[in-house]
Amino acid sequence: MVNKVLGRLNILKQKNSIKNGKNFNWVNKDSELYPFFFKKEMYILAYENIKSNKNSLQTGTDNKTLDSFSEKTIQTICNQMKTEQYTFSTAKRIYIPKTSGKLRPLGIPTATDKIVQEIIRIILEAIWDSPENPQFSEVSHEFRPGKGTHSALQYIDQKFKNIK
Repeated sequence: MVNKVLGRLNILKQKNSIKNGKNFNWVNKDSELYPFFFKKEMYILAYENIKSNKNSLQTGTDNKTLDSFSEKTIQTICNQMKTEQYTFSTAKRIYIPKTSGKLRPLGIPTATDKIVQEIIRIILEAIWDSPENPQFSEVSHEFRPGKGTHSALQYIDQKFKNIK
């Protein structure tokens, strides 16, 4: 089942590919993207992606963790999506210490919100930043798969070796 959804995501990637340096040859339509939220397999894929994150078992404002995620929950979210009734919950606010001794606010979403946010990330990545068809500059490093602070520093080190 998940393979069928992955196939649809691959089609989405192909439709959004740049041909001969020109802009997209296909325009993303809500009518073609929104049905991804009706597929049980998308929720399973999203769950699999985030279940092993170290903070995945944090509780949100509903005091539930990802451990409570079930097929019944998936069906409930799918029905809410179909009727356009799904709303994100208020995030739980906690404060974590900074190295300066001050506190930094951190919002923790509910388990269902985490899953829906991951589905959104999967869809957006398929459109804008798939490995087969990256749309961002090679010097863009934050919040991208396989990139971050360390890859930015490596890029700077390689690109500007001879500058003193």
